Amino acid sequence: MPSRHRVIGIALFVALMLVYNANGREIGGSDSQPTKLAARALALRGNLRLDNDVALHPLLGERASFARDLQGHFRSAYSPIGSIFGGVTAVALRTLGADLDAPLAPNLIAKLTASALTASAVVLVFFALRRFASSVAAMAVAVGLGLGTNFWALHSQTMALHDVVAFALALTLFSWTRPTFDLTTRHLWIGAFGLGLAVMARQQTAPLVGILGLGLLARVGWRRALPPLAFAVSLLAGLLAFQYHWFGHVLGAVPMLEHLHPEVHAVTGTISTEPWIGAAGLLISPSRGLLIFSPIVLVALMGIPAALRYVPYHGIGWGLAGSAALYLVYGVYTVWWGGHSYGPRYLLDFLVLLTPPAAVALDLVLRARWAQALCVAALAWSMVATATGAFFADNWNTSPADVDKHHERLWDWQDSEIPRAWSLGLDPQNFALFDRYTIRQLPR
Repeated sequence: MPSRHRVIGIALFVALMLVYNANGREIGGSDSQPTKLAARALALRGNLRLDNDVALHPLLGERASFARDLQGHFRSAYSPIGSIFGGVTAVALRTLGADLDAPLAPNLIAKLTASALTASAVVLVFFALRRFASSVAAMAVAVGLGLGTNFWALHSQTMALHDVVAFALALTLFSWTRPTFDLTTRHLWIGAFGLGLAVMARQQTAPLVGILGLGLLARVGWRRALPPLAFAVSLLAGLLAFQYHWFGHVLGAVPMLEHLHPEVHAVTGTISTEPWIGAAGLLISPSRGLLIFSPIVLVALMGIPAALRYVPYHGIGWGLAGSAALYLVYGVYTVWWGGHSYGPRYLLDFLVLLTPPAAVALDLVLRARWAQALCVAALAWSMVATATGAFFADNWNTSPADVDKHHERLWDWQDSEIPRAWSLGLDPQNFALFDRYTIRQLPR
């Protein structure tokens, strides 16, 4: 890799970290809370148990995301992989003199971990695209991904495991998106590690990961592909074994969460009987639609035919097939809107794999000035929409009624999430993490 590309990558990472942390707050929720607390527990006590946190705040034990294991210990109901990444951040902060028992220390751990993983994912995408696209196109797509999607407003703001998936798939993209004859053994193993990491973080990505694995088999043959793919499978098997040991089920506490859907989300079961609603909502719901919040994604869709035609030996088609499969999975999921969040959440899991056709589109398809002007306008709106989620207050999910119980609100064009946030103004919690008491105990 040329040294100037490394310099550009470092500059891009620093710029994204500054932007992602400019609001000075973590945008978390009940689902991400046990992950960041477990990260702190890992740094302080060398385990992922949340007993101390529940003892200090007993109401946490009543939340579904804080699950009791078979030994009676409280743990996160979600994959521990995010907490392991957060534990590295927590150890670094502690080494630098931070007091991890300070009230906002877990928030800082979550914010720094998520923003670093997200920024790293975007940089890896830039490096991958530079192999077959111009520097301008690669950088434009990287900026569109990092600042024109909810990579900014969601992925970089808290440890909800989507940040791990983005980093993991970007690692696979960087390793495998190259001519088949250029794939070395090192590339195969690093990409397989990315696949294993993605499916360990969110088992929902299994259809996507499986198709990418099949793609590698088709490209390099089973003799070369089988060992690294077996390594990826062993990573998942190890996680499933731990989850079985903790909760008596290979999926951990997730089945318990699914049983709460009728009570929490007012749906019956996991698979929708009207999948077309979810499939449409994921794209065009006024408060959850990917194309509403990030129309810049249309550039990638327009570039698919050209990418398959002009870059036929980089495995791009397998990534697109996996993305389509994951879209169908999320479309049939009864809780397709993803609970309480700002804008789209689930479809972000495969956006990394749409970046190659986006780069090809900018280089080969969208050459007319009017087309380029439309791209600039789409990027501008996408950045405004996602910056709104990062800096503005948001009470749309619960007011005037809980969207998890009143699903018709997901289609209300007269009261959608973006203009509601504008009407509320900047969030009063902005810049809270810039206070020195974030890493210090409050004076008594």
